[in-house]
Amino acid sequence: MVGYSTYRSYSEGDVIPPTARQFRGGGGYYDAYNTAFLIRNPLDLQRTHKSKLTPGVELMPFPWLLKPLGDFALDLGGTVGQLGVDAERTPFTINDTLKVAPVICYESAYGEFVAGFVRNGANMIFVITNDGWWGNTAGHRQHMLFSPVRAIETRRSIARSANTGTSCFVNQRGDVFQATEYWKPAVIRQTLNANDKITFYVRYGDYIARASVLGMILFLFLAISRRLQGRKAS
Repeated sequence: MVGYSTYRSYSEGDVIPPTARQFRGGGGYYDAYNTAFLIRNPLDLQRTHKSKLTPGVELMPFPWLLKPLGDFALDLGGTVGQLGVDAERTPFTINDTLKVAPVICYESAYGEFVAGFVRNGANMIFVITNDGWWGNTAGHRQHMLFSPVRAIETRRSIARSANTGTSCFVNQRGDVFQATEYWKPAVIRQTLNANDKITFYVRYGDYIARASVLGMILFLFLAISRRLQGRKAS
């Protein structure tokens, strides 16, 4: 399983999405993608495009309006500017009983997004990421720590490959194994257990966060109401 920067050109008569870029000098449009490939043999090539894009780097809000600013996006490695995405979270199929969720970089920060792969049949998770642009800071370490959280939420084992570290394996309890050091070449290997059980989190999502937001809104309305009542009484 490897990552690539890929492109799709549009022919005359195709519907041109707002993420598309125009070739220099005109003459057509194309989309750029951050893509993961599963290469098993020449006849079995599976791919998925990154769908949770990094804001300001791969994602430009209101692309129809702000597309000219794409040239000023931060270059954090790979293709920059507004990228195309996949609409579905489709796991890679290894065989009849094993499907793998291909999670690309920043996507590992989103629990409900990763859970979507599991609902679609993934019983194992692979994370591939470019963490080099962080430098040797807390940023790449925090990014790695999202993987144990995803493993606990979904009860899926994780293999994480970062081109500069930290690469590691994570079991279904969130325990981390064979974590590599930052910026040091390494090869690691481990047997992972697959799981096809659906957890409460996968089925219902971030219910704790939603309940917290709802509670905050109710307390806000209650505070405003009491303040207004106090003004009337005075």
